[in-house]
Amino acid sequence: WLTVKNWLIHKKRKVELAPKRTWKKYWVCLKGTVLLFYLCDENESVTDESIPRHMLVIEGGVAQAVPEHPKREHIFALSTAFGDAYLFQAQSQIELENWIGGMHSACASSFARQHGKENTLKLLRSEIQRLENSIDLDIKMKKMAGLQLNVVTDPRSKQAIDKQIAQWDENLEKLYIEQFRLRCYVASLQGSELPNPKNLLGCVAKTSKAVLSRIGVFTVTSFHALVCARTPMTAASVYSRKQKRGLLSTFKAESQPSKEVVNMGDSLVRISLPSNQSIVVGVSEKMSVQEVLESACNKRQLNPTDHFMRLKLNGMDNFRIPEKSHMVYTSSHLFQEHETIEVCPKILFQIDLSKGEKDRDFGFAVEAELAEDTEQEDELCVFISDVIKGGLAHRKGLIIGDEILVLNGRVVADLDMVYIENLLMETGSVCMTIRSCRTERPVNTTLLMAHADMYIDSLTCPPPPTQSRISDKFIGELIVPAPNWGDALLGDNKKSTKSSLTNSWFSLSPPLQRWSAVQAEKLEAARETQAISPRKSLPSSSVKVTATKPLSDSQRIRKVVIELIETERAYVKDLNCLIERYLDPLKEETFLSGEDTEQIFGNIVEIVQFQKLFLQSLEESVELEPNFSIFTSPTKFRRILFSLGGSFMYYANHFKLYSSFSASHSKAQRVLNPESNARLQEFLRARNPKQQHSATLESYLIKPIQRILKYPLLLRQLKDLTDPHTDEHHHLSEALRGMEAVAEHINEMQKIYEEYGSVFEDLIKQYKETHPHCRGLELNVGELQMYGSVNWLNALDELAKMKKGTDLITLLFIFRSGVVLLAQERVRGKKSKPKQSQPPDSSEVTNRYQTGIPVDQLQVRTTLGDTNERHGIWELVHCRSEQEGRPEKVFQFASSHAARRDFIRTIHNTIRESVRRMSVPGSK
Repeated sequence: WLTVKNWLIHKKRKVELAPKRTWKKYWVCLKGTVLLFYLCDENESVTDESIPRHMLVIEGGVAQAVPEHPKREHIFALSTAFGDAYLFQAQSQIELENWIGGMHSACASSFARQHGKENTLKLLRSEIQRLENSIDLDIKMKKMAGLQLNVVTDPRSKQAIDKQIAQWDENLEKLYIEQFRLRCYVASLQGSELPNPKNLLGCVAKTSKAVLSRIGVFTVTSFHALVCARTPMTAASVYSRKQKRGLLSTFKAESQPSKEVVNMGDSLVRISLPSNQSIVVGVSEKMSVQEVLESACNKRQLNPTDHFMRLKLNGMDNFRIPEKSHMVYTSSHLFQEHETIEVCPKILFQIDLSKGEKDRDFGFAVEAELAEDTEQEDELCVFISDVIKGGLAHRKGLIIGDEILVLNGRVVADLDMVYIENLLMETGSVCMTIRSCRTERPVNTTLLMAHADMYIDSLTCPPPPTQSRISDKFIGELIVPAPNWGDALLGDNKKSTKSSLTNSWFSLSPPLQRWSAVQAEKLEAARETQAISPRKSLPSSSVKVTATKPLSDSQRIRKVVIELIETERAYVKDLNCLIERYLDPLKEETFLSGEDTEQIFGNIVEIVQFQKLFLQSLEESVELEPNFSIFTSPTKFRRILFSLGGSFMYYANHFKLYSSFSASHSKAQRVLNPESNARLQEFLRARNPKQQHSATLESYLIKPIQRILKYPLLLRQLKDLTDPHTDEHHHLSEALRGMEAVAEHINEMQKIYEEYGSVFEDLIKQYKETHPHCRGLELNVGELQMYGSVNWLNALDELAKMKKGTDLITLLFIFRSGVVLLAQERVRGKKSKPKQSQPPDSSEVTNRYQTGIPVDQLQVRTTLGDTNERHGIWELVHCRSEQEGRPEKVFQFASSHAARRDFIRTIHNTIRESVRRMSVPGSK
């Protein structure tokens, strides 16, 4: 027995409190991933013939205990993947834990069946790790976008970046809740404690917190419901009828995967398409039937929603339609024993149902889900889930799987499931437009047009016509030459006659008769657009849409390659312009010191030199194939794609130059403050006389950051356009991973500079003051070789004493020019947050000790100890100097054996490279 209350409901990407929140007692049965609610007394028993009053699909759901409920005990909450939430009251704490564990275990089993895996725990752990990697990557990309937002001044660009960051927040929230959900499933399978919800709630974005605060509920349940209502992971809502109405609803059993799994492997399958076309598609056993359909349709620019797949087996005359959600391996015997695989267009027909005297209902049940398309994620899709044999719907020809597009003249995508349910229960007749996976319509129905989108568009008011954008070059050709341009032109202009304003809004003159027919058609279309009254709209049949011929795979590959090289040339040109227009003239001015100039431009000169080499390698890649511009097959681009991918892989480490530039970019914003420097403001105005935003110094300085973010996007486009089974695809995948690693490194260096950059600058300043005649200590994050935390054993020699209730955190940074030791005192119990959240508050952290040791004054020693100990002891020595009167100082550290080995090896290599560069002086 469970006492149940409706708590939260979803409504257009948000959640709100349910209007009727009353507790009611039910006998509840968990069957698969469906909760069945029966109304009965405690003296009665539920039999197989009992009909449930309600049914709730919990697939993809999360159950959490609610110990803080003010009035009741043993309360737990369930949030579904559809965006709804419910409260349940168990009779004891043991029953509560059993219900939570049972729900999570059922969802985990369903998750494994969907992915075709038998080892559920292994699958869940691999998915959790995959989500962790996706979270890290999204956080880094969001960080780079935030850096770009700080320097962009154009309002429209700021708005676009803000929108992108908001989308990243939503994606991160979805990844966080998905990871938490799978961890709950793992805990239930292992019988361990559920994950701590505080870690999840600490990652909620401000906008989501504001939404949840308005309804007064900020828990894992409400957060999960909000995320699912926004982008549902598994949206399924089954429509059932009430017993008192006499309406029956049977529930379709879940399809179980075949026990005899045939190991197909990857294979090529020929699929027949409409209009006597065919295509060969690569089929993997890990693909679903829907993915095979989408692959075939996308190659011929067909809409998968308007088509379905059917199989004709050997020796049989009839066709079989596999379930679109089934994995290929469960139907592998069908794909192997097939005679024909066809992709057929779904038919669209209209059907009228009217209840007779003997018909108590329409004789069918429906289920609802939200569209999986991201552009239509709020649109409702309603399907026929069950048809009673002999009922009205069965006699009219409805079958399971038919989709209802229009119901009584209203588009279903714009309706609510509650409205549809009430309409089907209360009305006596319905008129429905059905989209069905069959080739012939039922008898006594009206066949409609082939495409559902065209039919639905005909039911709605068309948008006003728009005028296509005209290029500047084309507009320039419309300019009438002046009379003094030439006598011939002058004479022609005198002979030209003006057309009536009622027939045309411009006059044609002989000098403009050189326009092509295409340009004339564009002008005529523009004239017709301007002539349309804003209060009138054309009927849909009069609006002519010119279908642009889709690009082939080879054309798209060529387009991306050309875009890569052309944008690279423009980028190098902009870098040269930055140096010639701003850097070189600024070096000759006196209102900024050389140090300030270096902070503004960073290592831009090195970046320019490197980008020239990189551009040359890209151009040489295209030159390998003289017939590059006429290739018609993607396989012809093999050498070019190999060479392009090789260029990125070869120069991957060189792109780490951008980490220094990214770190210095924030310093440049402090130095580049024209309001406080009138001469600098005058200089910048003189270098940009037209005051163009694209020619400002800030615009040039942001281009390197924008460019480094562009490379992974272009590589991903090339990778997606190649066959996954080819060598060039794997080669481009490696190049893409390399560039993503570069972006990760740049982001990590930026984070280090933001947290510890002030410490590095203080040490550089102190070293210059105490050693004015020595080479400065260069602590550039771009030259950071390694960093990590160590256990400082003899810290009390420098710190004297420690405050109570604090912990000492010691960090060691190894640069090419020296080593930095930083000891921070942090309040105990307020440890630093996880890496995806914000850095700890500065009020909780105190820098107790910091020092920088140049590499020419550095030694490292290992100490002999028990190899069985968990930690290894090693020493960092600041060498004695008689000239400076400095005694030898030894820092003793303890690290794990692996960390000690890495630290010692890195320091030895740094000293060795310093000797090779002859940076170590001959005497001390």
